[in-house]
This record gives sequence, structure tokens and C-alpha cells, in this order.
Amino acid sequence: MLSTGLKRSINLFLVTAMAGMSLVHFTPVVYAETTETTQQPQTASALTKLEIDGVKLDKEFSADVKEYSASVVNEVETIKMLVEGNESVSAITINGQSVLSGTPAVFSLQSGENIFQIIIYDANHAEATYTVHVTRSAKVEPVTPAAAANPSDPAAGKVAQATILSSTNSSFQSSLTRTNTNANTAAQSSTQAMSGTTQTVSKAKLSVLTVSEGTWDSSFTSDEYTYHIAVSSDTTAVTIHPAAASQGSSIKIEGGTNKTVQLDNDNKTIISIVVTYNDSDRKTYVLVFDK
Repeated sequence: MLSTGLKRSINLFLVTAMAGMSLVHFTPVVYAETTETTQQPQTASALTKLEIDGVKLDKEFSADVKEYSASVVNEVETIKMLVEGNESVSAITINGQSVLSGTPAVFSLQSGENIFQIIIYDANHAEATYTVHVTRSAKVEPVTPAAAANPSDPAAGKVAQATILSSTNSSFQSSLTRTNTNANTAAQSSTQAMSGTTQTVSKAKLSVLTVSEGTWDSSFTSDEYTYHIAVSSDTTAVTIHPAAASQGSSIKIEGGTNKTVQLDNDNKTIISIVVTYNDSDRKTYVLVFDK
């Protein structure tokens, strides 16, 4: 913390005057002044740019505004999101996936609302979180010519009724999706057919993640990517034990394979664990050790 202040020096003068045969001493009154100190607050790291290629956000980007929303048509299956930080940025993740500052990253969309959580860390381990809601419209099933030409026909009526129910269920599903706070909804790990579309599931996940020391803020799950772990102030190193959920996956801890990592002397140490299944399937788990 920087301190600025104003210090004033005091000069004391003794004035002596001769009056007749006597010496008269004059001592001026001295007033002491205190030093004023102003604390300069530290600021956490923040994004300097947030864009989605071809998609307009509901408001103009500002580093101080932490939540945005946008809408796309059903034909849009993926988006390219670009985030950028200042020179003090040490890491940026989107839904647990590490991204490079200033480089677009591709994400899949499901029908309804998709939530993207962006966490930015600076060199002092301070973090800031931004959230982007991207809503993909539901697929509309066309009415067959037979149903339009002869609505009294029972078979045609069933087709029309199924179309209405499908549209209603899609709207209802879209409203329910808003309650899902899991930031990794867009990267579910199974391939499933929904509303006539196929979604690819990530296999780059951990099935087990433990550490030799510390208290977790929440229990580990393979779909949760950021955890805070409290350790004692005299802890200098911890051993991390990860296990991949899929065979053929590789695991790197802080860019290497050593499972024992050193903790910084300051209050926080951020450790990244990268799981890679193939060149395009990669997930990053982040452990924040708090002393």
C-alpha cells in the first residue's frame, strides 16, 4: 500500500533583547502539526475487451460492468468469444477453460440460455468475474402441407398439435435453463440428440482430485472447475492427486507433470491443472490456495 503525506519542520528561534541592564528573553509559542497519510487503494485486474464475433451485446462493454446478455437464432451452433486483459493479467478462463488474452475461443451453444463465466486473474492473485448470457432461439418445426390444407383430418391434427407442444416445451425449457448456474453447461460430456441437433460432449475431465493438505470450499465434481482451498500459513508445499475420467487423457499441473507444487509466501497461490483428451478437447481446473 502506498502512503503519501505532508511533513512540516519546526524552527525554534530564541530572541534575546537588552532592556536597560536586564536581558529579556522571548520564546515564541510553537504549534505541532501531525502528518496526514492517505491510503492508495489497490485495484484488482479487469477485462479491457469483451466481444462475440457477429453478435451484439445488450450493452456497450465497460470494465466496471460485470454482466451482459445476447441473443442468436437457432441456426447459430457456435460462437467465437474474444476477451482481453491488461499487462498485469496472469490467467483468463471461460467456463473453466484457459484462453489467451486477445485470441478468439470457440464455444458450442445449446437451445435456450447458455451461461459463460469469465474469470480473470492478475499477478497479485486478485480475480474479477464477468458473466455473459447467450440465448439461442428454439427450433421451430414447420407445419406439413397436409395439416395446413385439411386441419379436420385426425392425422394432420396430430401433426399440428405435436408442433404446438414442441414449441411450447422449447419455450418452457428455455425459461428453466435460466436457473442453471453451472458455468459449464455448454460443454456437457455426453453426445445427445435434442430438438433434432447433436451436441458433442467433452471427455477432458477429472474423475478424482485431492490434495495432501487443506480445507476445500466445496466438494469436488468433474463439472466444477474452480476451487478455493484454505491451508495453514506455514504450509510451503502440497501434493496434488488428479485422475482422468477418460483413458488416453493427459494431465499437466502448472505446465508439468510434477504432483508436488510449492506455495507462494503471500496469501494466495493459483495452481492450474490442464486435462487434454485430444487437440480440440481440453479443460482447465483451477485451485486457489488461501493462507
